[in-house]
Amino acid sequence: MAHGNSIAYQANGTAALKARECAFAVYEGARIRQRRARPEASPQTRLSLFQKFETALIIGLVLAALGLVLRLGSLSAAARFQSQLDAMPSTSITVHSGDSLWELAEAHAPEGMGTDSAIRWIREKNGLDTALIHAGQVLVVPASQG
Repeated sequence: MAHGNSIAYQANGTAALKARECAFAVYEGARIRQRRARPEASPQTRLSLFQKFETALIIGLVLAALGLVLRLGSLSAAARFQSQLDAMPSTSITVHSGDSLWELAEAHAPEGMGTDSAIRWIREKNGLDTALIHAGQVLVVPASQG
């Protein structure tokens, strides 16, 4: 038994296995004062169905807005590129026997333009549905740089 202002802790063999109401008891003379244990915070907070839906909706809206911004940015970049292609100086050539669209695009592509881009440019400017060209055909190609 405790005397005076001593503190006695309550515990038994199964204390670690189940939750307790009382954390400890303080004996002050003949009076017993019990202090309650603070409830432990649960390690996981469960979201309600509405909170899950709301979270998913917010994430979806943020992703949709991000996709729209990226799409508009790529459209404006494509429009700038197209305007640069439209402003590119051009010249006319006559196709000779044995010429291919790839060879012509490679020979006339401006510095910094890939051969595949030059082929698309030539096909667009000349209304070609395919890469098939014929001897004697007159084509508009990018003008040689200097």
